[in-house]
Amino acid sequence: MSPCSEQGKLPAAKAFRLAERDKHMSEQKLNYMQQLDAWTDQAVFALLEADGFMPGAEIALQIRQAIRTKVLESYRNGQAAGSRPARKDQRSYAKTQTR
Repeated sequence: MSPCSEQGKLPAAKAFRLAERDKHMSEQKLNYMQQLDAWTDQAVFALLEADGFMPGAEIALQIRQAIRTKVLESYRNGQAAGSRPARKDQRSYAKTQTR
């Protein structure tokens, strides 16, 4: 008998599918700006509508564009600042100063 005969006793491998292939088109990830638009609808327009203010299509577009512009400006400012060295722990710094 060959030493490989034990392999025949193992259970058959189960078929698997990759997670991204199981998703339907409607379940695909949204890009960042689409997520921002969804948040705007939920956090801004839903609250305005709950208070009885129904902004027109043109005003809604201006609000959405103003939010997108501010977020993009903030992102670019962060990119321009670059990475900074980590802040030293204040406690350890204070201990070395008192010695």
